[in-house]
Amino acid sequence: MSPQTQLKPIVYLTAELKSRDLDSRLLIAAHLLKMGFAVIVGQQWAIFNNFEHAPRGCYFFKTLNVVQGGAMAQIREAGNLIVGADEEALCAVGDLSLEAVHPSAMAAAHVILAQNETHRDILVKAYPAANVAIGGSARVDLLSMEIARGTRPLADPYILFNTNFPLTNGYVPLSIAAKGVKDIDADVAYEKARLEQLLALIQWSVDNVKGCRIVIRPHPGEQIDPWKQLFAGKDNVLVIGRSDPVEWINGAELMVHADSTTGMETALMKKPCLNISPAGFDHRAQERLMKQINFTVPTAAEAVAPLVQFLTTRGGPLSRPTGGLDFPPNGALMSALAVAKLLEDHGATPPAKIEKLPWIPTDRMAFQREKFTVTAEEAGQRATRLFHQAGVTSCEFLELDDSIFYFAPK
Repeated sequence: MSPQTQLKPIVYLTAELKSRDLDSRLLIAAHLLKMGFAVIVGQQWAIFNNFEHAPRGCYFFKTLNVVQGGAMAQIREAGNLIVGADEEALCAVGDLSLEAVHPSAMAAAHVILAQNETHRDILVKAYPAANVAIGGSARVDLLSMEIARGTRPLADPYILFNTNFPLTNGYVPLSIAAKGVKDIDADVAYEKARLEQLLALIQWSVDNVKGCRIVIRPHPGEQIDPWKQLFAGKDNVLVIGRSDPVEWINGAELMVHADSTTGMETALMKKPCLNISPAGFDHRAQERLMKQINFTVPTAAEAVAPLVQFLTTRGGPLSRPTGGLDFPPNGALMSALAVAKLLEDHGATPPAKIEKLPWIPTDRMAFQREKFTVTAEEAGQRATRLFHQAGVTSCEFLELDDSIFYFAPK
């Protein structure tokens, strides 16, 4: 079926991970609704599968890797507009900002949204022909909003261990994951070193910390069962998966990680945070913000003393303020304005009634459902909460497919 011929004032906000993507997309959607645009929010696989059938509009991509680049090119060829926002660069420093950027994505996007001025300059230097604007970060916006932090997920005091080992414990086979990584051998070695040290500290904490539960929150790209099996029978250990990191960080006595992007989220929320960054990988760790913004040690053994000091006295290095972060405010609004301008520049100006919205249901693999599954009830509740925050009091709402939702101004 050929794509519909007329460009419509509709925006497709693609998402991969429920825990990180859903609320930020809904916040961008709220601003677009206020401007008069219709929005489809949901799991990226079904959105990609429907570009030949759905009304032509603007597609918002979260990353600029080779996989996204292929989808961008196809969707653009069908007559749609493309906006790319590289969220993988959120914690990157210097040229690491380019690690997950592929030339095919840069060529296919009409507009690239950079996190800040530094990120913009890096992208423009590497890709002088690209149209790069500053779009901020809706994720960063959410971290400053109490409404986004949710209720306390666990009544007992707890230490939160956020893991990030999707290469060595991932759903996706390493041979496939390697396609999006420039130096897979170096990344696997770095991941194994981080896992060794973080696991040692978790095991020490399980055996020695009293008065706090030990909560392990695997990365959304990780398998959960290996963690559950590792600590089976330990009553003080809780392994949680497919969860929002923000509410768990917000309720924790202390968050511990190993060069994870959740260290940035914890710093933005001004919560106590301990980072383990193993020796021998400074060339990798220095390319990320975590060592600059979180108290960091190289080994589990060196983490014990500051952890105990903080838990017993609430003092020591873990009680001190974290480093500063440079993100412009109102990232969701900035992103929405960039999308709206692109559509209007191409003649898709609201209001316009979208009379027909064809959609073909999409079957997904198990790991895709694990990454992003949202019921209509939950989507409606989250949208209501975040839309009100942005000043949207009513809109049309329709569930198109499994975890695919249509919003339109009334």
